[in-house]
Amino acid sequence: FSFSWKLVLKNIFRTKKRTGLVIAGVVFTYGMMLFTFSMPAVIDDMMVKYFSETMKMDYSVSYKAPLDQRTVQDIKKLGDIEEAEGKTEIPVEIRYGNRSSSLNLLALSRDTVFYGFQDANGIRISLPKEGLLISENLADTLQVKEGDRVQLKPYNGKDPVTMEIGGIVN
Repeated sequence: FSFSWKLVLKNIFRTKKRTGLVIAGVVFTYGMMLFTFSMPAVIDDMMVKYFSETMKMDYSVSYKAPLDQRTVQDIKKLGDIEEAEGKTEIPVEIRYGNRSSSLNLLALSRDTVFYGFQDANGIRISLPKEGLLISENLADTLQVKEGDRVQLKPYNGKDPVTMEIGGIVN
């Protein structure tokens, strides 16, 4: 058995499609292996960051209908609960010009301790007195910036409202 580079090169140029397919397969396989080996670190980093900086609650209790603010105080009395706060989620369609997206609008108290928001530079920001905070992804989808006015149409049949973008969060 003898090995000849000349013969290898001759076969490569003779079967260009097969050679290209083999090279593409090797590159794709190598890329998938690198991606798979790096995923646990990325997932761990994302989860730790999300649950230590953005959503800091241990539990979230949802009710079918809106309840009185006294319910939050009653929940605090149930056991060893350090903090409890109310929130409202409303399914809406947000529209800017001819672009729209469906989402759950989250209404929070201004002094929330369970949610932390950061701008694109990683600087912590508080909730604005008026207006919406939206994610960078939603801002890109709608092509809006801070100060633009968007229309919110609730899915419960109520009339649409117009609100200003008060900030864009990471």
